[in-house]
Amino acid sequence: QRESTRDFGNSFWVLVIDRPLIGRFKPIADRAPSMGGPGTGIAAGLPVNLDRAEAPGDWLNSVPAIQDDFFDQVDRFRKTFVQVPGCEQSTAERIREIVNDANKRLIKHHRLTQERQKRQLDYYVSRNAYAALHSFVFPHLQRILASAEDKLEKAIRSHLSTSDLVNVIPGAAGRGLGLVDTNGCSEQLALMDHKITPHEKIACIDEAYSLLQRCVEEGARAAAPPLGAANNGGVGSGGVGGPVEITGDDVLSLFVLAVYSSRLEHRLAHVAHVEMYMQGAAGWSGSNEAARFEEAGYAVSA
Repeated sequence: QRESTRDFGNSFWVLVIDRPLIGRFKPIADRAPSMGGPGTGIAAGLPVNLDRAEAPGDWLNSVPAIQDDFFDQVDRFRKTFVQVPGCEQSTAERIREIVNDANKRLIKHHRLTQERQKRQLDYYVSRNAYAALHSFVFPHLQRILASAEDKLEKAIRSHLSTSDLVNVIPGAAGRGLGLVDTNGCSEQLALMDHKITPHEKIACIDEAYSLLQRCVEEGARAAAPPLGAANNGGVGSGGVGGPVEITGDDVLSLFVLAVYSSRLEHRLAHVAHVEMYMQGAAGWSGSNEAARFEEAGYAVSA
C-alpha cells in the first residue's frame, strides 16, 4: 500500500474473498474451529464419535453451485426475514428448511448412503448456517430478553455468597450440596460467551453437565462416613464403595450454584439460542440431530 488511506476519512474497507477472482482453484480441507481435545470428534467441530477423516467440509466446498446457493439463501433470509418476538421457533424452522434443502442436494450429488455421513453433513451445514446468521439472530435474542436478563441478574446478585444461596435452595444444605466444587462446571458455562453457534454452546453445556456429575461423585465419596457410621442421607450416603445417590433435584440445585458462580453473560439469550436450534431440529420429522441431543437437552433444560 503506497497511497494514503486517510484522504477521505479515518477508516477504509478491506474485501476478503475465499476464492480467486480469475483462474482455477482447488478447495482446501475444512478447518473448523476447535471445540475440544485432540483426537475427538468435537475437536474438529463434529458430533461426538465422528472421525475427522470423514469431515463433510469437502462435500459442501467441492460443489460450488450448491455451496453458493446455500449461502445465497442464508443471506437472503438475513435481509428479508422479519424476526417477531415470541416467534423464534418460526425463525428456527425456516433456517432448518434452508439446511435441509442443501443436505438433500449434497446427499444426492455425493451419493451418500450411510447414516453416519448424513449426520456429519447435517451437523456441518446447520452449524455453518447458524454461524453466518449469528449477528442477525443473537442480537435479536439479547434485545427481547434484556429486561428479563436484568431481573435475573438482580436476583442472582441479591445473594451475597454461595452459602447464602444454598440456604434458600430447598433441601440443598441438608444434602451437603454446598460442599461440591462446581468451579469446573462454571468455567465451562462461561465459555458459551465465546461461541457463536448453538452447536458449540450445547457442547459447553453437555461438558458442564458431565463435569458436574463427576464432581458430585468425587465429593460424595470423599465425604462418605466410615463403615458402620450413621449418615443423614445426603449425596455422600452409601458408605465407602457403596452406591452414591444423585437425584435430579441435586443436579438442578448444583446447576443453580454453577450459574451463580459463573461469569457467563446474556444467560437467557444463550439458552434461547440453543432452544431455537433444538426446536428446529425437533420440528424436522425423524431428525437424527434431535435424537443426538437428547442427553444434552436434559442438561439444557436443567
